[in-house]
Amino acid sequence: AKGVRRRCKARLVKALAKGIIHQPASCEWCGVQGDTFPHHPDYRRPLAVMWLCRGDLGAVERMGVREGESGDPGEGG
Repeated sequence: AKGVRRRCKARLVKALAKGIIHQPASCEWCGVQGDTFPHHPDYRRPLAVMWLCRGDLGAVERMGVREGESGDPGEGG
């Protein structure tokens, strides 16, 4: 699992550097302005990330939210 996560992160970093995707200035879950951090709901889609504030990222990771699971913020949070 760590190898998959590492590859996702590497692809994301490259895509950001090339300007393929852009880091938003606000959290996709709560809308707060400020630093955002990537969360991969599905490691099979390395560029499909949710950009979350630190608080929401911690909450999502504690819940273990992945695509299709109960509590997925992408389904109304």
